[in-house]
This record gives sequence, structure tokens and C-alpha cells, in this order.
Amino acid sequence: YRFSFPDSTIYYSSLAYELGKTIGLEIGLSRPLNYIGVAYDKKGEPINAYDHYNKAFTIAERFSDSLQIGYSQNNLGRLLSDQGIHNKALEYFLKARKVFSALKDSSGLAYVYQSIGRINDSQKDYKNAELNFLIAYKIRVNLGNTRDIMAGLVYLGTALQKSGNNQKALEYLLKADSAGHVINDRINLAEIKVLLAKNYLATGNLDSAQKLSIEGLAVISGQNAKRTLPEALLVRGQVLLQLGNQKEAKRFFTQGLDIATQTKELDVKMDAHYLLWQLAEQENDNSEKLLHHNQYLIIQDTLKDLEVARSLERFQFENEIQKRELESKLIQARAESTVQKARLQNITLSVVSFFMVLMAFVLWRNNRKKQEINKKLTAQNQKLEELNHEKDTLMNIVAHDLKSPLNRINGLTHLMELDTQPESQKQYIDIIKKTTRAGLTLISDLLDLSAANETSLKPVVKSFDLPALIRNKIESFQEATKVKNIALNLKSISPTDTHTDPDFIERIIENLISNAIKFSEPNSSVEVSYGANKAELFISVKDNGPGFTEKDKAQLFQKFKKLSAQPTANESSNGLGLALIKSLVDRLNGKIELKSEVGKGSEFIITLPNEAI
Repeated sequence: YRFSFPDSTIYYSSLAYELGKTIGLEIGLSRPLNYIGVAYDKKGEPINAYDHYNKAFTIAERFSDSLQIGYSQNNLGRLLSDQGIHNKALEYFLKARKVFSALKDSSGLAYVYQSIGRINDSQKDYKNAELNFLIAYKIRVNLGNTRDIMAGLVYLGTALQKSGNNQKALEYLLKADSAGHVINDRINLAEIKVLLAKNYLATGNLDSAQKLSIEGLAVISGQNAKRTLPEALLVRGQVLLQLGNQKEAKRFFTQGLDIATQTKELDVKMDAHYLLWQLAEQENDNSEKLLHHNQYLIIQDTLKDLEVARSLERFQFENEIQKRELESKLIQARAESTVQKARLQNITLSVVSFFMVLMAFVLWRNNRKKQEINKKLTAQNQKLEELNHEKDTLMNIVAHDLKSPLNRINGLTHLMELDTQPESQKQYIDIIKKTTRAGLTLISDLLDLSAANETSLKPVVKSFDLPALIRNKIESFQEATKVKNIALNLKSISPTDTHTDPDFIERIIENLISNAIKFSEPNSSVEVSYGANKAELFISVKDNGPGFTEKDKAQLFQKFKKLSAQPTANESSNGLGLALIKSLVDRLNGKIELKSEVGKGSEFIITLPNEAI
């Protein structure tokens, strides 16, 4: 029931758990809790799933139920993996593998290796994905369950297909096809035939691709399997296109697009628009080409927005997990304190005179430990509050700063439909371009800031041509300076060889110059200076803008803080640029100095170590 009727799984597993408690069951008591967790996961309630997996693990550990300890850890790993928290998920999988190896539980080991392979696959590490899927497949061959063997072969074939190794993928998919015929699993067989057709299409075997795409599509259509039908239709259309039958190819692409629209599968819908766009280009049909090209780009941007939303969901999930772990530690600390007090009381009854002093000492030490724990918890809670505030701010930005340009673009498209004058159309398109650029800049800044805050991101120090990098970056701002008639001047002190991370430097310079132009009055100037010696290098950007107040300086590098100064030509500003600069400079062990007075402009001076390779 857990796949189709998870509420029924929760109901029966809850009955099983209560019955197990009534009869005093120990080994196996946590098993129904694991099934309840799986059911909540299928319902899309990851926090409830986490709670039940954790409870299952606690009970299994209490009764030394090794098998359920392994399955609890594997379930926790799979839940975290599905939420995109791969590093922590891998820790649970490795613990589960150790348990199943000790128990010689082949079924559990197969699940673990398959789960690790899925992490590798999601991270596009196809070499290790193949390795782990292959181990899981060999274990299942020994167990003899044909359905599991078929599933393992499909995982292997799909991973190899993604990596471009079509020949090896073909071998596994043909074996999966044979296994499917043994158990007469028609729907999975049809999906395998579609995968095989894609493989033959990629290798130029059009006869085999033609045959299998027809067979796979016939079964999927007959079973009305809407989840896989759009993909089957697109593959069939691609085969026909390769065979030169453009008319029939278009029919299948259009059918795939219609069903993907109904099932809301954005990835497949985007692929359908892409194929129709390419077909229209072959047929020189400019109106169809423009229509499908625009739809392809819109869905592509929508998927980027969804990725931001998924990142927020992952952040919320991680935040909730951290809170629950802190609560668990607090409960454990209180329980340990209670046990210690009980021991002291028993000892005091036996040797009153001696242990009165000892009790006072232990109570003092415990109190000190509690204070330390409370201090840590207070600091962690404060950090969680800050993260929560950051999350709320990010949600507001996503809801407002991304929604507004989309609403504006939507309105402009309606105006374009009503007003067909070429001059008006050009104006509308210019506005749409500017609005789209603002939205993409916001998303880029959010992703860059997230990447810069990753602890795993380390600068790569190398020797590079700093003057050339700065000149190229200045040239990229020529259009922006022309609009406001701003003179962008370059001043240098002849540098020696430069040794630092050029990607970090490029991002820092880009944000400094962009801010200087944005906040400078028209008909003014911006001066960029740089220089280096053997010990350090410096970069300076000076503008004639409004400057910073003392209040501004106090919160200068905080994320999402919009300061008192406003862009002088209604440019967009999201308050992320200076926070990103600070993060990158800190990673390079550098420092930022600001020279500014209200009404007299600002100068940012970046000083960095010039580290020799």
C-alpha cells in the first residue's frame, strides 16, 4: 500500500506497532515504524518520515535489533538524499552498509549500494554510479528476484546512457528486456524498449530504433501510462525526424507536448518545445520557430525558479532537523543530569560525612556543565533565528522581486498582442529584455552568494594577468556607462606577477564597478585603480555618488540590506553585491577598506595577499 495508498500503510502499521507493544515484542518492534516513515515520505511529509525513522532507530538500538538498525539508517539516508542533503545521507548509508555486512544481509546491502549509486548519479559521477549499481545488481542476481534484477539493469543502463557510453548501456538494457519478458511485466518492458530506442537513435541504428519505439509506444498508450507516455511520444517523433518524415514527427512532438502539459512535467514539456523549435527551423517556419523558442526559454527560467524554491525547501528541512537534534541533545543532557543526582543521593546515604563535600563538588561541576550547554544552545538558537530570518527574507525576495518582473512581462505580452506597431513592439521587447536581465541578475547573485558561503568552496591560487582581466571587465561595462555618460577611468601602478584566484577577483571587480555606476550621477566619473608588489595586491574603485551614512557603514556587508543611497537611474538593487564581495575577500584572507562621506562619493579598497604558487 505504501506506493499507492500510504494512509492505509500508516493505519495497519500503527495497529501492528501497538500490538507489538502489547505482547512485549522487542526484536522487530521498530519495523512497522520504518514502514510508517516510508508512507509519510511517499505522502510528501519528510519531517514526519524523519521522526518515525528516528523513533524506529531508537527502539531498535534499545533492543539491539541490528537488522532494523540497518534499515532505519538506510531509510534516513534515502530521505536526506531525496532532499538533496547528500553528504549527511552518505554517512547513514555507510553505517547501514556496515550493519548489513556484519549480518550478511544481502537484500539490505543491495538497497544500500543502489542508494549510494543514486547519489552518484544525481551528482553526475557516472563512474561511481555504475560501480555501485553493478554491485547492487550482482547481489540481486545471487538472490534470484527477477523483478529486482530487471530494476538493477535499468539503473545501470540509464546511468551509462547519461554518461554517453551507449554501447555498454545497450548491453544492460537488452538484459533488462530479457528479464522483463521472463516475468511478463508489460509496462516496464515498454519503458525499457523506449530507452533502447533512444540508445539506437544515439548510435545511428535507425531500423532498431524505429521498431522498438513503435512497440514501446503501443504498450504505453494501451495502458494509458501518462507518466511515461510523453517521453515515448518524443522518442518516436525523433526517430521519424531522423527518417525524414517531418510531418509525422511534428504530430508526435505535439502529442507529447499536450500530455506533458496535462501532467505538468516541465522537463519533458521543455524538451518537446525544443524539438518543435528545431523542426520549425528545418522547415523555415519563422512563426513556429519563434513560438517554441520563446516557450522553451520561459520553461527553462521556470525550472530555475523551481530550483530556488527547492533550495528553500531543503533549507527549511535542514533547519527543522537541526532543531530536533538540538532538542534531543537537551533531553539527553537533562537525563544524564538526573542520573548523576540520583547516584549522588545514594552515595550520600552510605558515607554522609565524606560525600557531603563530594556532592557539593559534583553539583558545582554539573551546574558549570549545564551553563556551558545552555550557552551553546543559546548560541545555536540565535544562529537558527538568524538563518530563519535569512530564509524569510529570501522568501520575500523570491515572492516579490521575481514575481514583479514576471507580472510585468506578462502584461507586456498582452500589450504586444493588442498593439502590432513595429515601433511599439520594439519598445516592449526592450523593456522585456531589461526586466528579464534584472530577474536573471537576482537569481545569479543568490546562487553566487550561496556558492560563496559553501564551506567546501576554496580559492584556487594561480598566476594570471591582472591588468588584462581588469581591462576586459571595464570593456564589458561600456554600454552601461554610455547610458549615463559616465567616464570609467583606469589607473595602475605597474604590478609584478599576480597570484590569487582569478575567478574570485573577477566577481569582486564586477560587483564594485557595477555598484559604482549604479549609484553615480549621470555625467560623472568612476576611477578604477590597481597595483601589486611581492607581498600583496590592491584594487580600488572610487565613485562620485551619494556616499554612505554612519548607519549604512554599520550594516554595510549584511545580506539583503538595502542602504540609504538609491540607484540614480532606477536600476535594480537587491542588497546582495557587497555581502558577496565580503564573502569572497574573506575567502582570500584579504580586507576591505571604505573611504566615504555623505555627498562626497565613496572609495572601496580591496587588499589581498599576493601568494606565490
